[in-house]
Amino acid sequence: MRIKFLKIIKWATGVMLVAFFVYCAAFLRAGETHIIQSSVLGENRSISVYLPYGYETDGKQTYPVVYSLDGEKWRHGAIIAANARFLSTMGFADAAIVIAVHTEGHRVRDYVPSNNATSFLQFLKVEIIPWVESRYRVNTHRALSGHSLGGLFTLYALAQEPALFQAYFAYDPSILRDDNLLSKVAQVIENGGADGTYLYVNFGFHTERYRQRMNDLWLIMQQNQTRLTHTRKTYYPLPHSLIMLPGQLEAMLNAR
Repeated sequence: MRIKFLKIIKWATGVMLVAFFVYCAAFLRAGETHIIQSSVLGENRSISVYLPYGYETDGKQTYPVVYSLDGEKWRHGAIIAANARFLSTMGFADAAIVIAVHTEGHRVRDYVPSNNATSFLQFLKVEIIPWVESRYRVNTHRALSGHSLGGLFTLYALAQEPALFQAYFAYDPSILRDDNLLSKVAQVIENGGADGTYLYVNFGFHTERYRQRMNDLWLIMQQNQTRLTHTRKTYYPLPHSLIMLPGQLEAMLNAR
């Protein structure tokens, strides 16, 4: 019985590896990196641009844009772009441009509301977004995607500039870093500032205190479903470092 079980495990592992390599060959592509001279932050910042299939051949079509934080990491750059290509190829989601915004080692400084998040949000608003929209064929739909501290910043952006993005994806957001953020999110939603917005959150293994805060956020989302275009909260039995992988697919799948 043990030998048979080990054979099944080996077979299943082999199938998953083959599927992974096929997926990478079909959808994984390198992005094009650009340096942005930021007057808001007083430093140079990098972004990577991932264009969808068909962008070069169809000169008239416009695309939604997903702005992905921590963009120098493969999970938030190449992988989210591959996931976007996969979903559009299969007909599950619209093709999208992915803009991977690099952190340059300043995650805590830029993503935590009590630090420099105000300036970083201004950087996105007045420098990154205009730069992208002046160079690429985009439509009016923007999404902000962030994990951990990036997820915290995503919720902060919703609270501060709800109209800047039409969709907010927060994977396992570090909501315990700011005790007042959820009340600010609730206030802007209840006051109609986020009408028509799509809000997606997920989470994995955590403490009871964290799970309770996530339930508080979900209650806010449920109570305001008529104001928000779409809401979704999902639990995945995954470690913090992997929670964004299924989350990206699920978030973009429902972003139409």
